[in-house]
Amino acid sequence: MFVFLPCPASVSRFLGTSFAQGWRPVIALLWLIGFCGVAIAQTDKATTIHVVIVETHDRLTPTPKPGIIKRREFRVTLKANKQIDESWEQTDVTSRVHADPGGERSTSMGENNGRSVWHVLGNNKLQRISQMHEQLMIWNLEVTENKECKIEVKYLLKQGATFTTGKIAGTDTDATFTQAHVMSATCSIE
Repeated sequence: MFVFLPCPASVSRFLGTSFAQGWRPVIALLWLIGFCGVAIAQTDKATTIHVVIVETHDRLTPTPKPGIIKRREFRVTLKANKQIDESWEQTDVTSRVHADPGGERSTSMGENNGRSVWHVLGNNKLQRISQMHEQLMIWNLEVTENKECKIEVKYLLKQGATFTTGKIAGTDTDATFTQAHVMSATCSIE
């Protein structure tokens, strides 16, 4: 069975029209080579991918704290019916190690549930885009023929934003933060 997936217009809406217009030829080329309508063959076996991302950012307000380091660990199960189950844990490893609330969710390939969207980029290549307040987290995953996993992770700040908002870890206190930067990202097939 083959499935055709829609193009993620949410990226251009998030980054703004001037960004999208400047990148229109690149986006058009990606669309032509399969970004927006990739046919994927379905298999019967589920695949579980383990992802670990270590990032850094600074807290700007209410009490500045530079050099915060977070470790995000994800377990992603890709099922034959395009269903994707995700679970994750976050740990602040800056100085006093403590766990932040993790979670889990289930979605389908190409479905925009308001938090994350998965797309097929090509043969054995997937992309996950998730919005966290004023920034996007974008994963590009590739599984090689040898069942090795490669991942590239980047954060993009919403057009016009100079910081992102959230809560101080382990509290209900509102805060502002700099854009996160990836220190390392790894993945493996289980």
